[in-house]
Amino acid sequence: MYERDYLDVGTGDDETAHLVGKDLRSHIRDLEKRMKTVAGDLEFEEAARLRDEIKRLEARELGV
Repeated sequence: MYERDYLDVGTGDDETAHLVGKDLRSHIRDLEKRMKTVAGDLEFEEAARLRDEIKRLEARELGV
């Protein structure tokens, strides 16, 4: 039962393969900053890719 208290989320990135808890939230915040930066540089396709990655990680974090 106690094993369910821990969630290991794969990020799809080889450098940050598995993140847990605050490490995952920190990674998501970094992705959000990158998304805003590339959107400001008019790289909308990259911004959309980052947005989708953020949504995927948040969904996996919540166990949806």
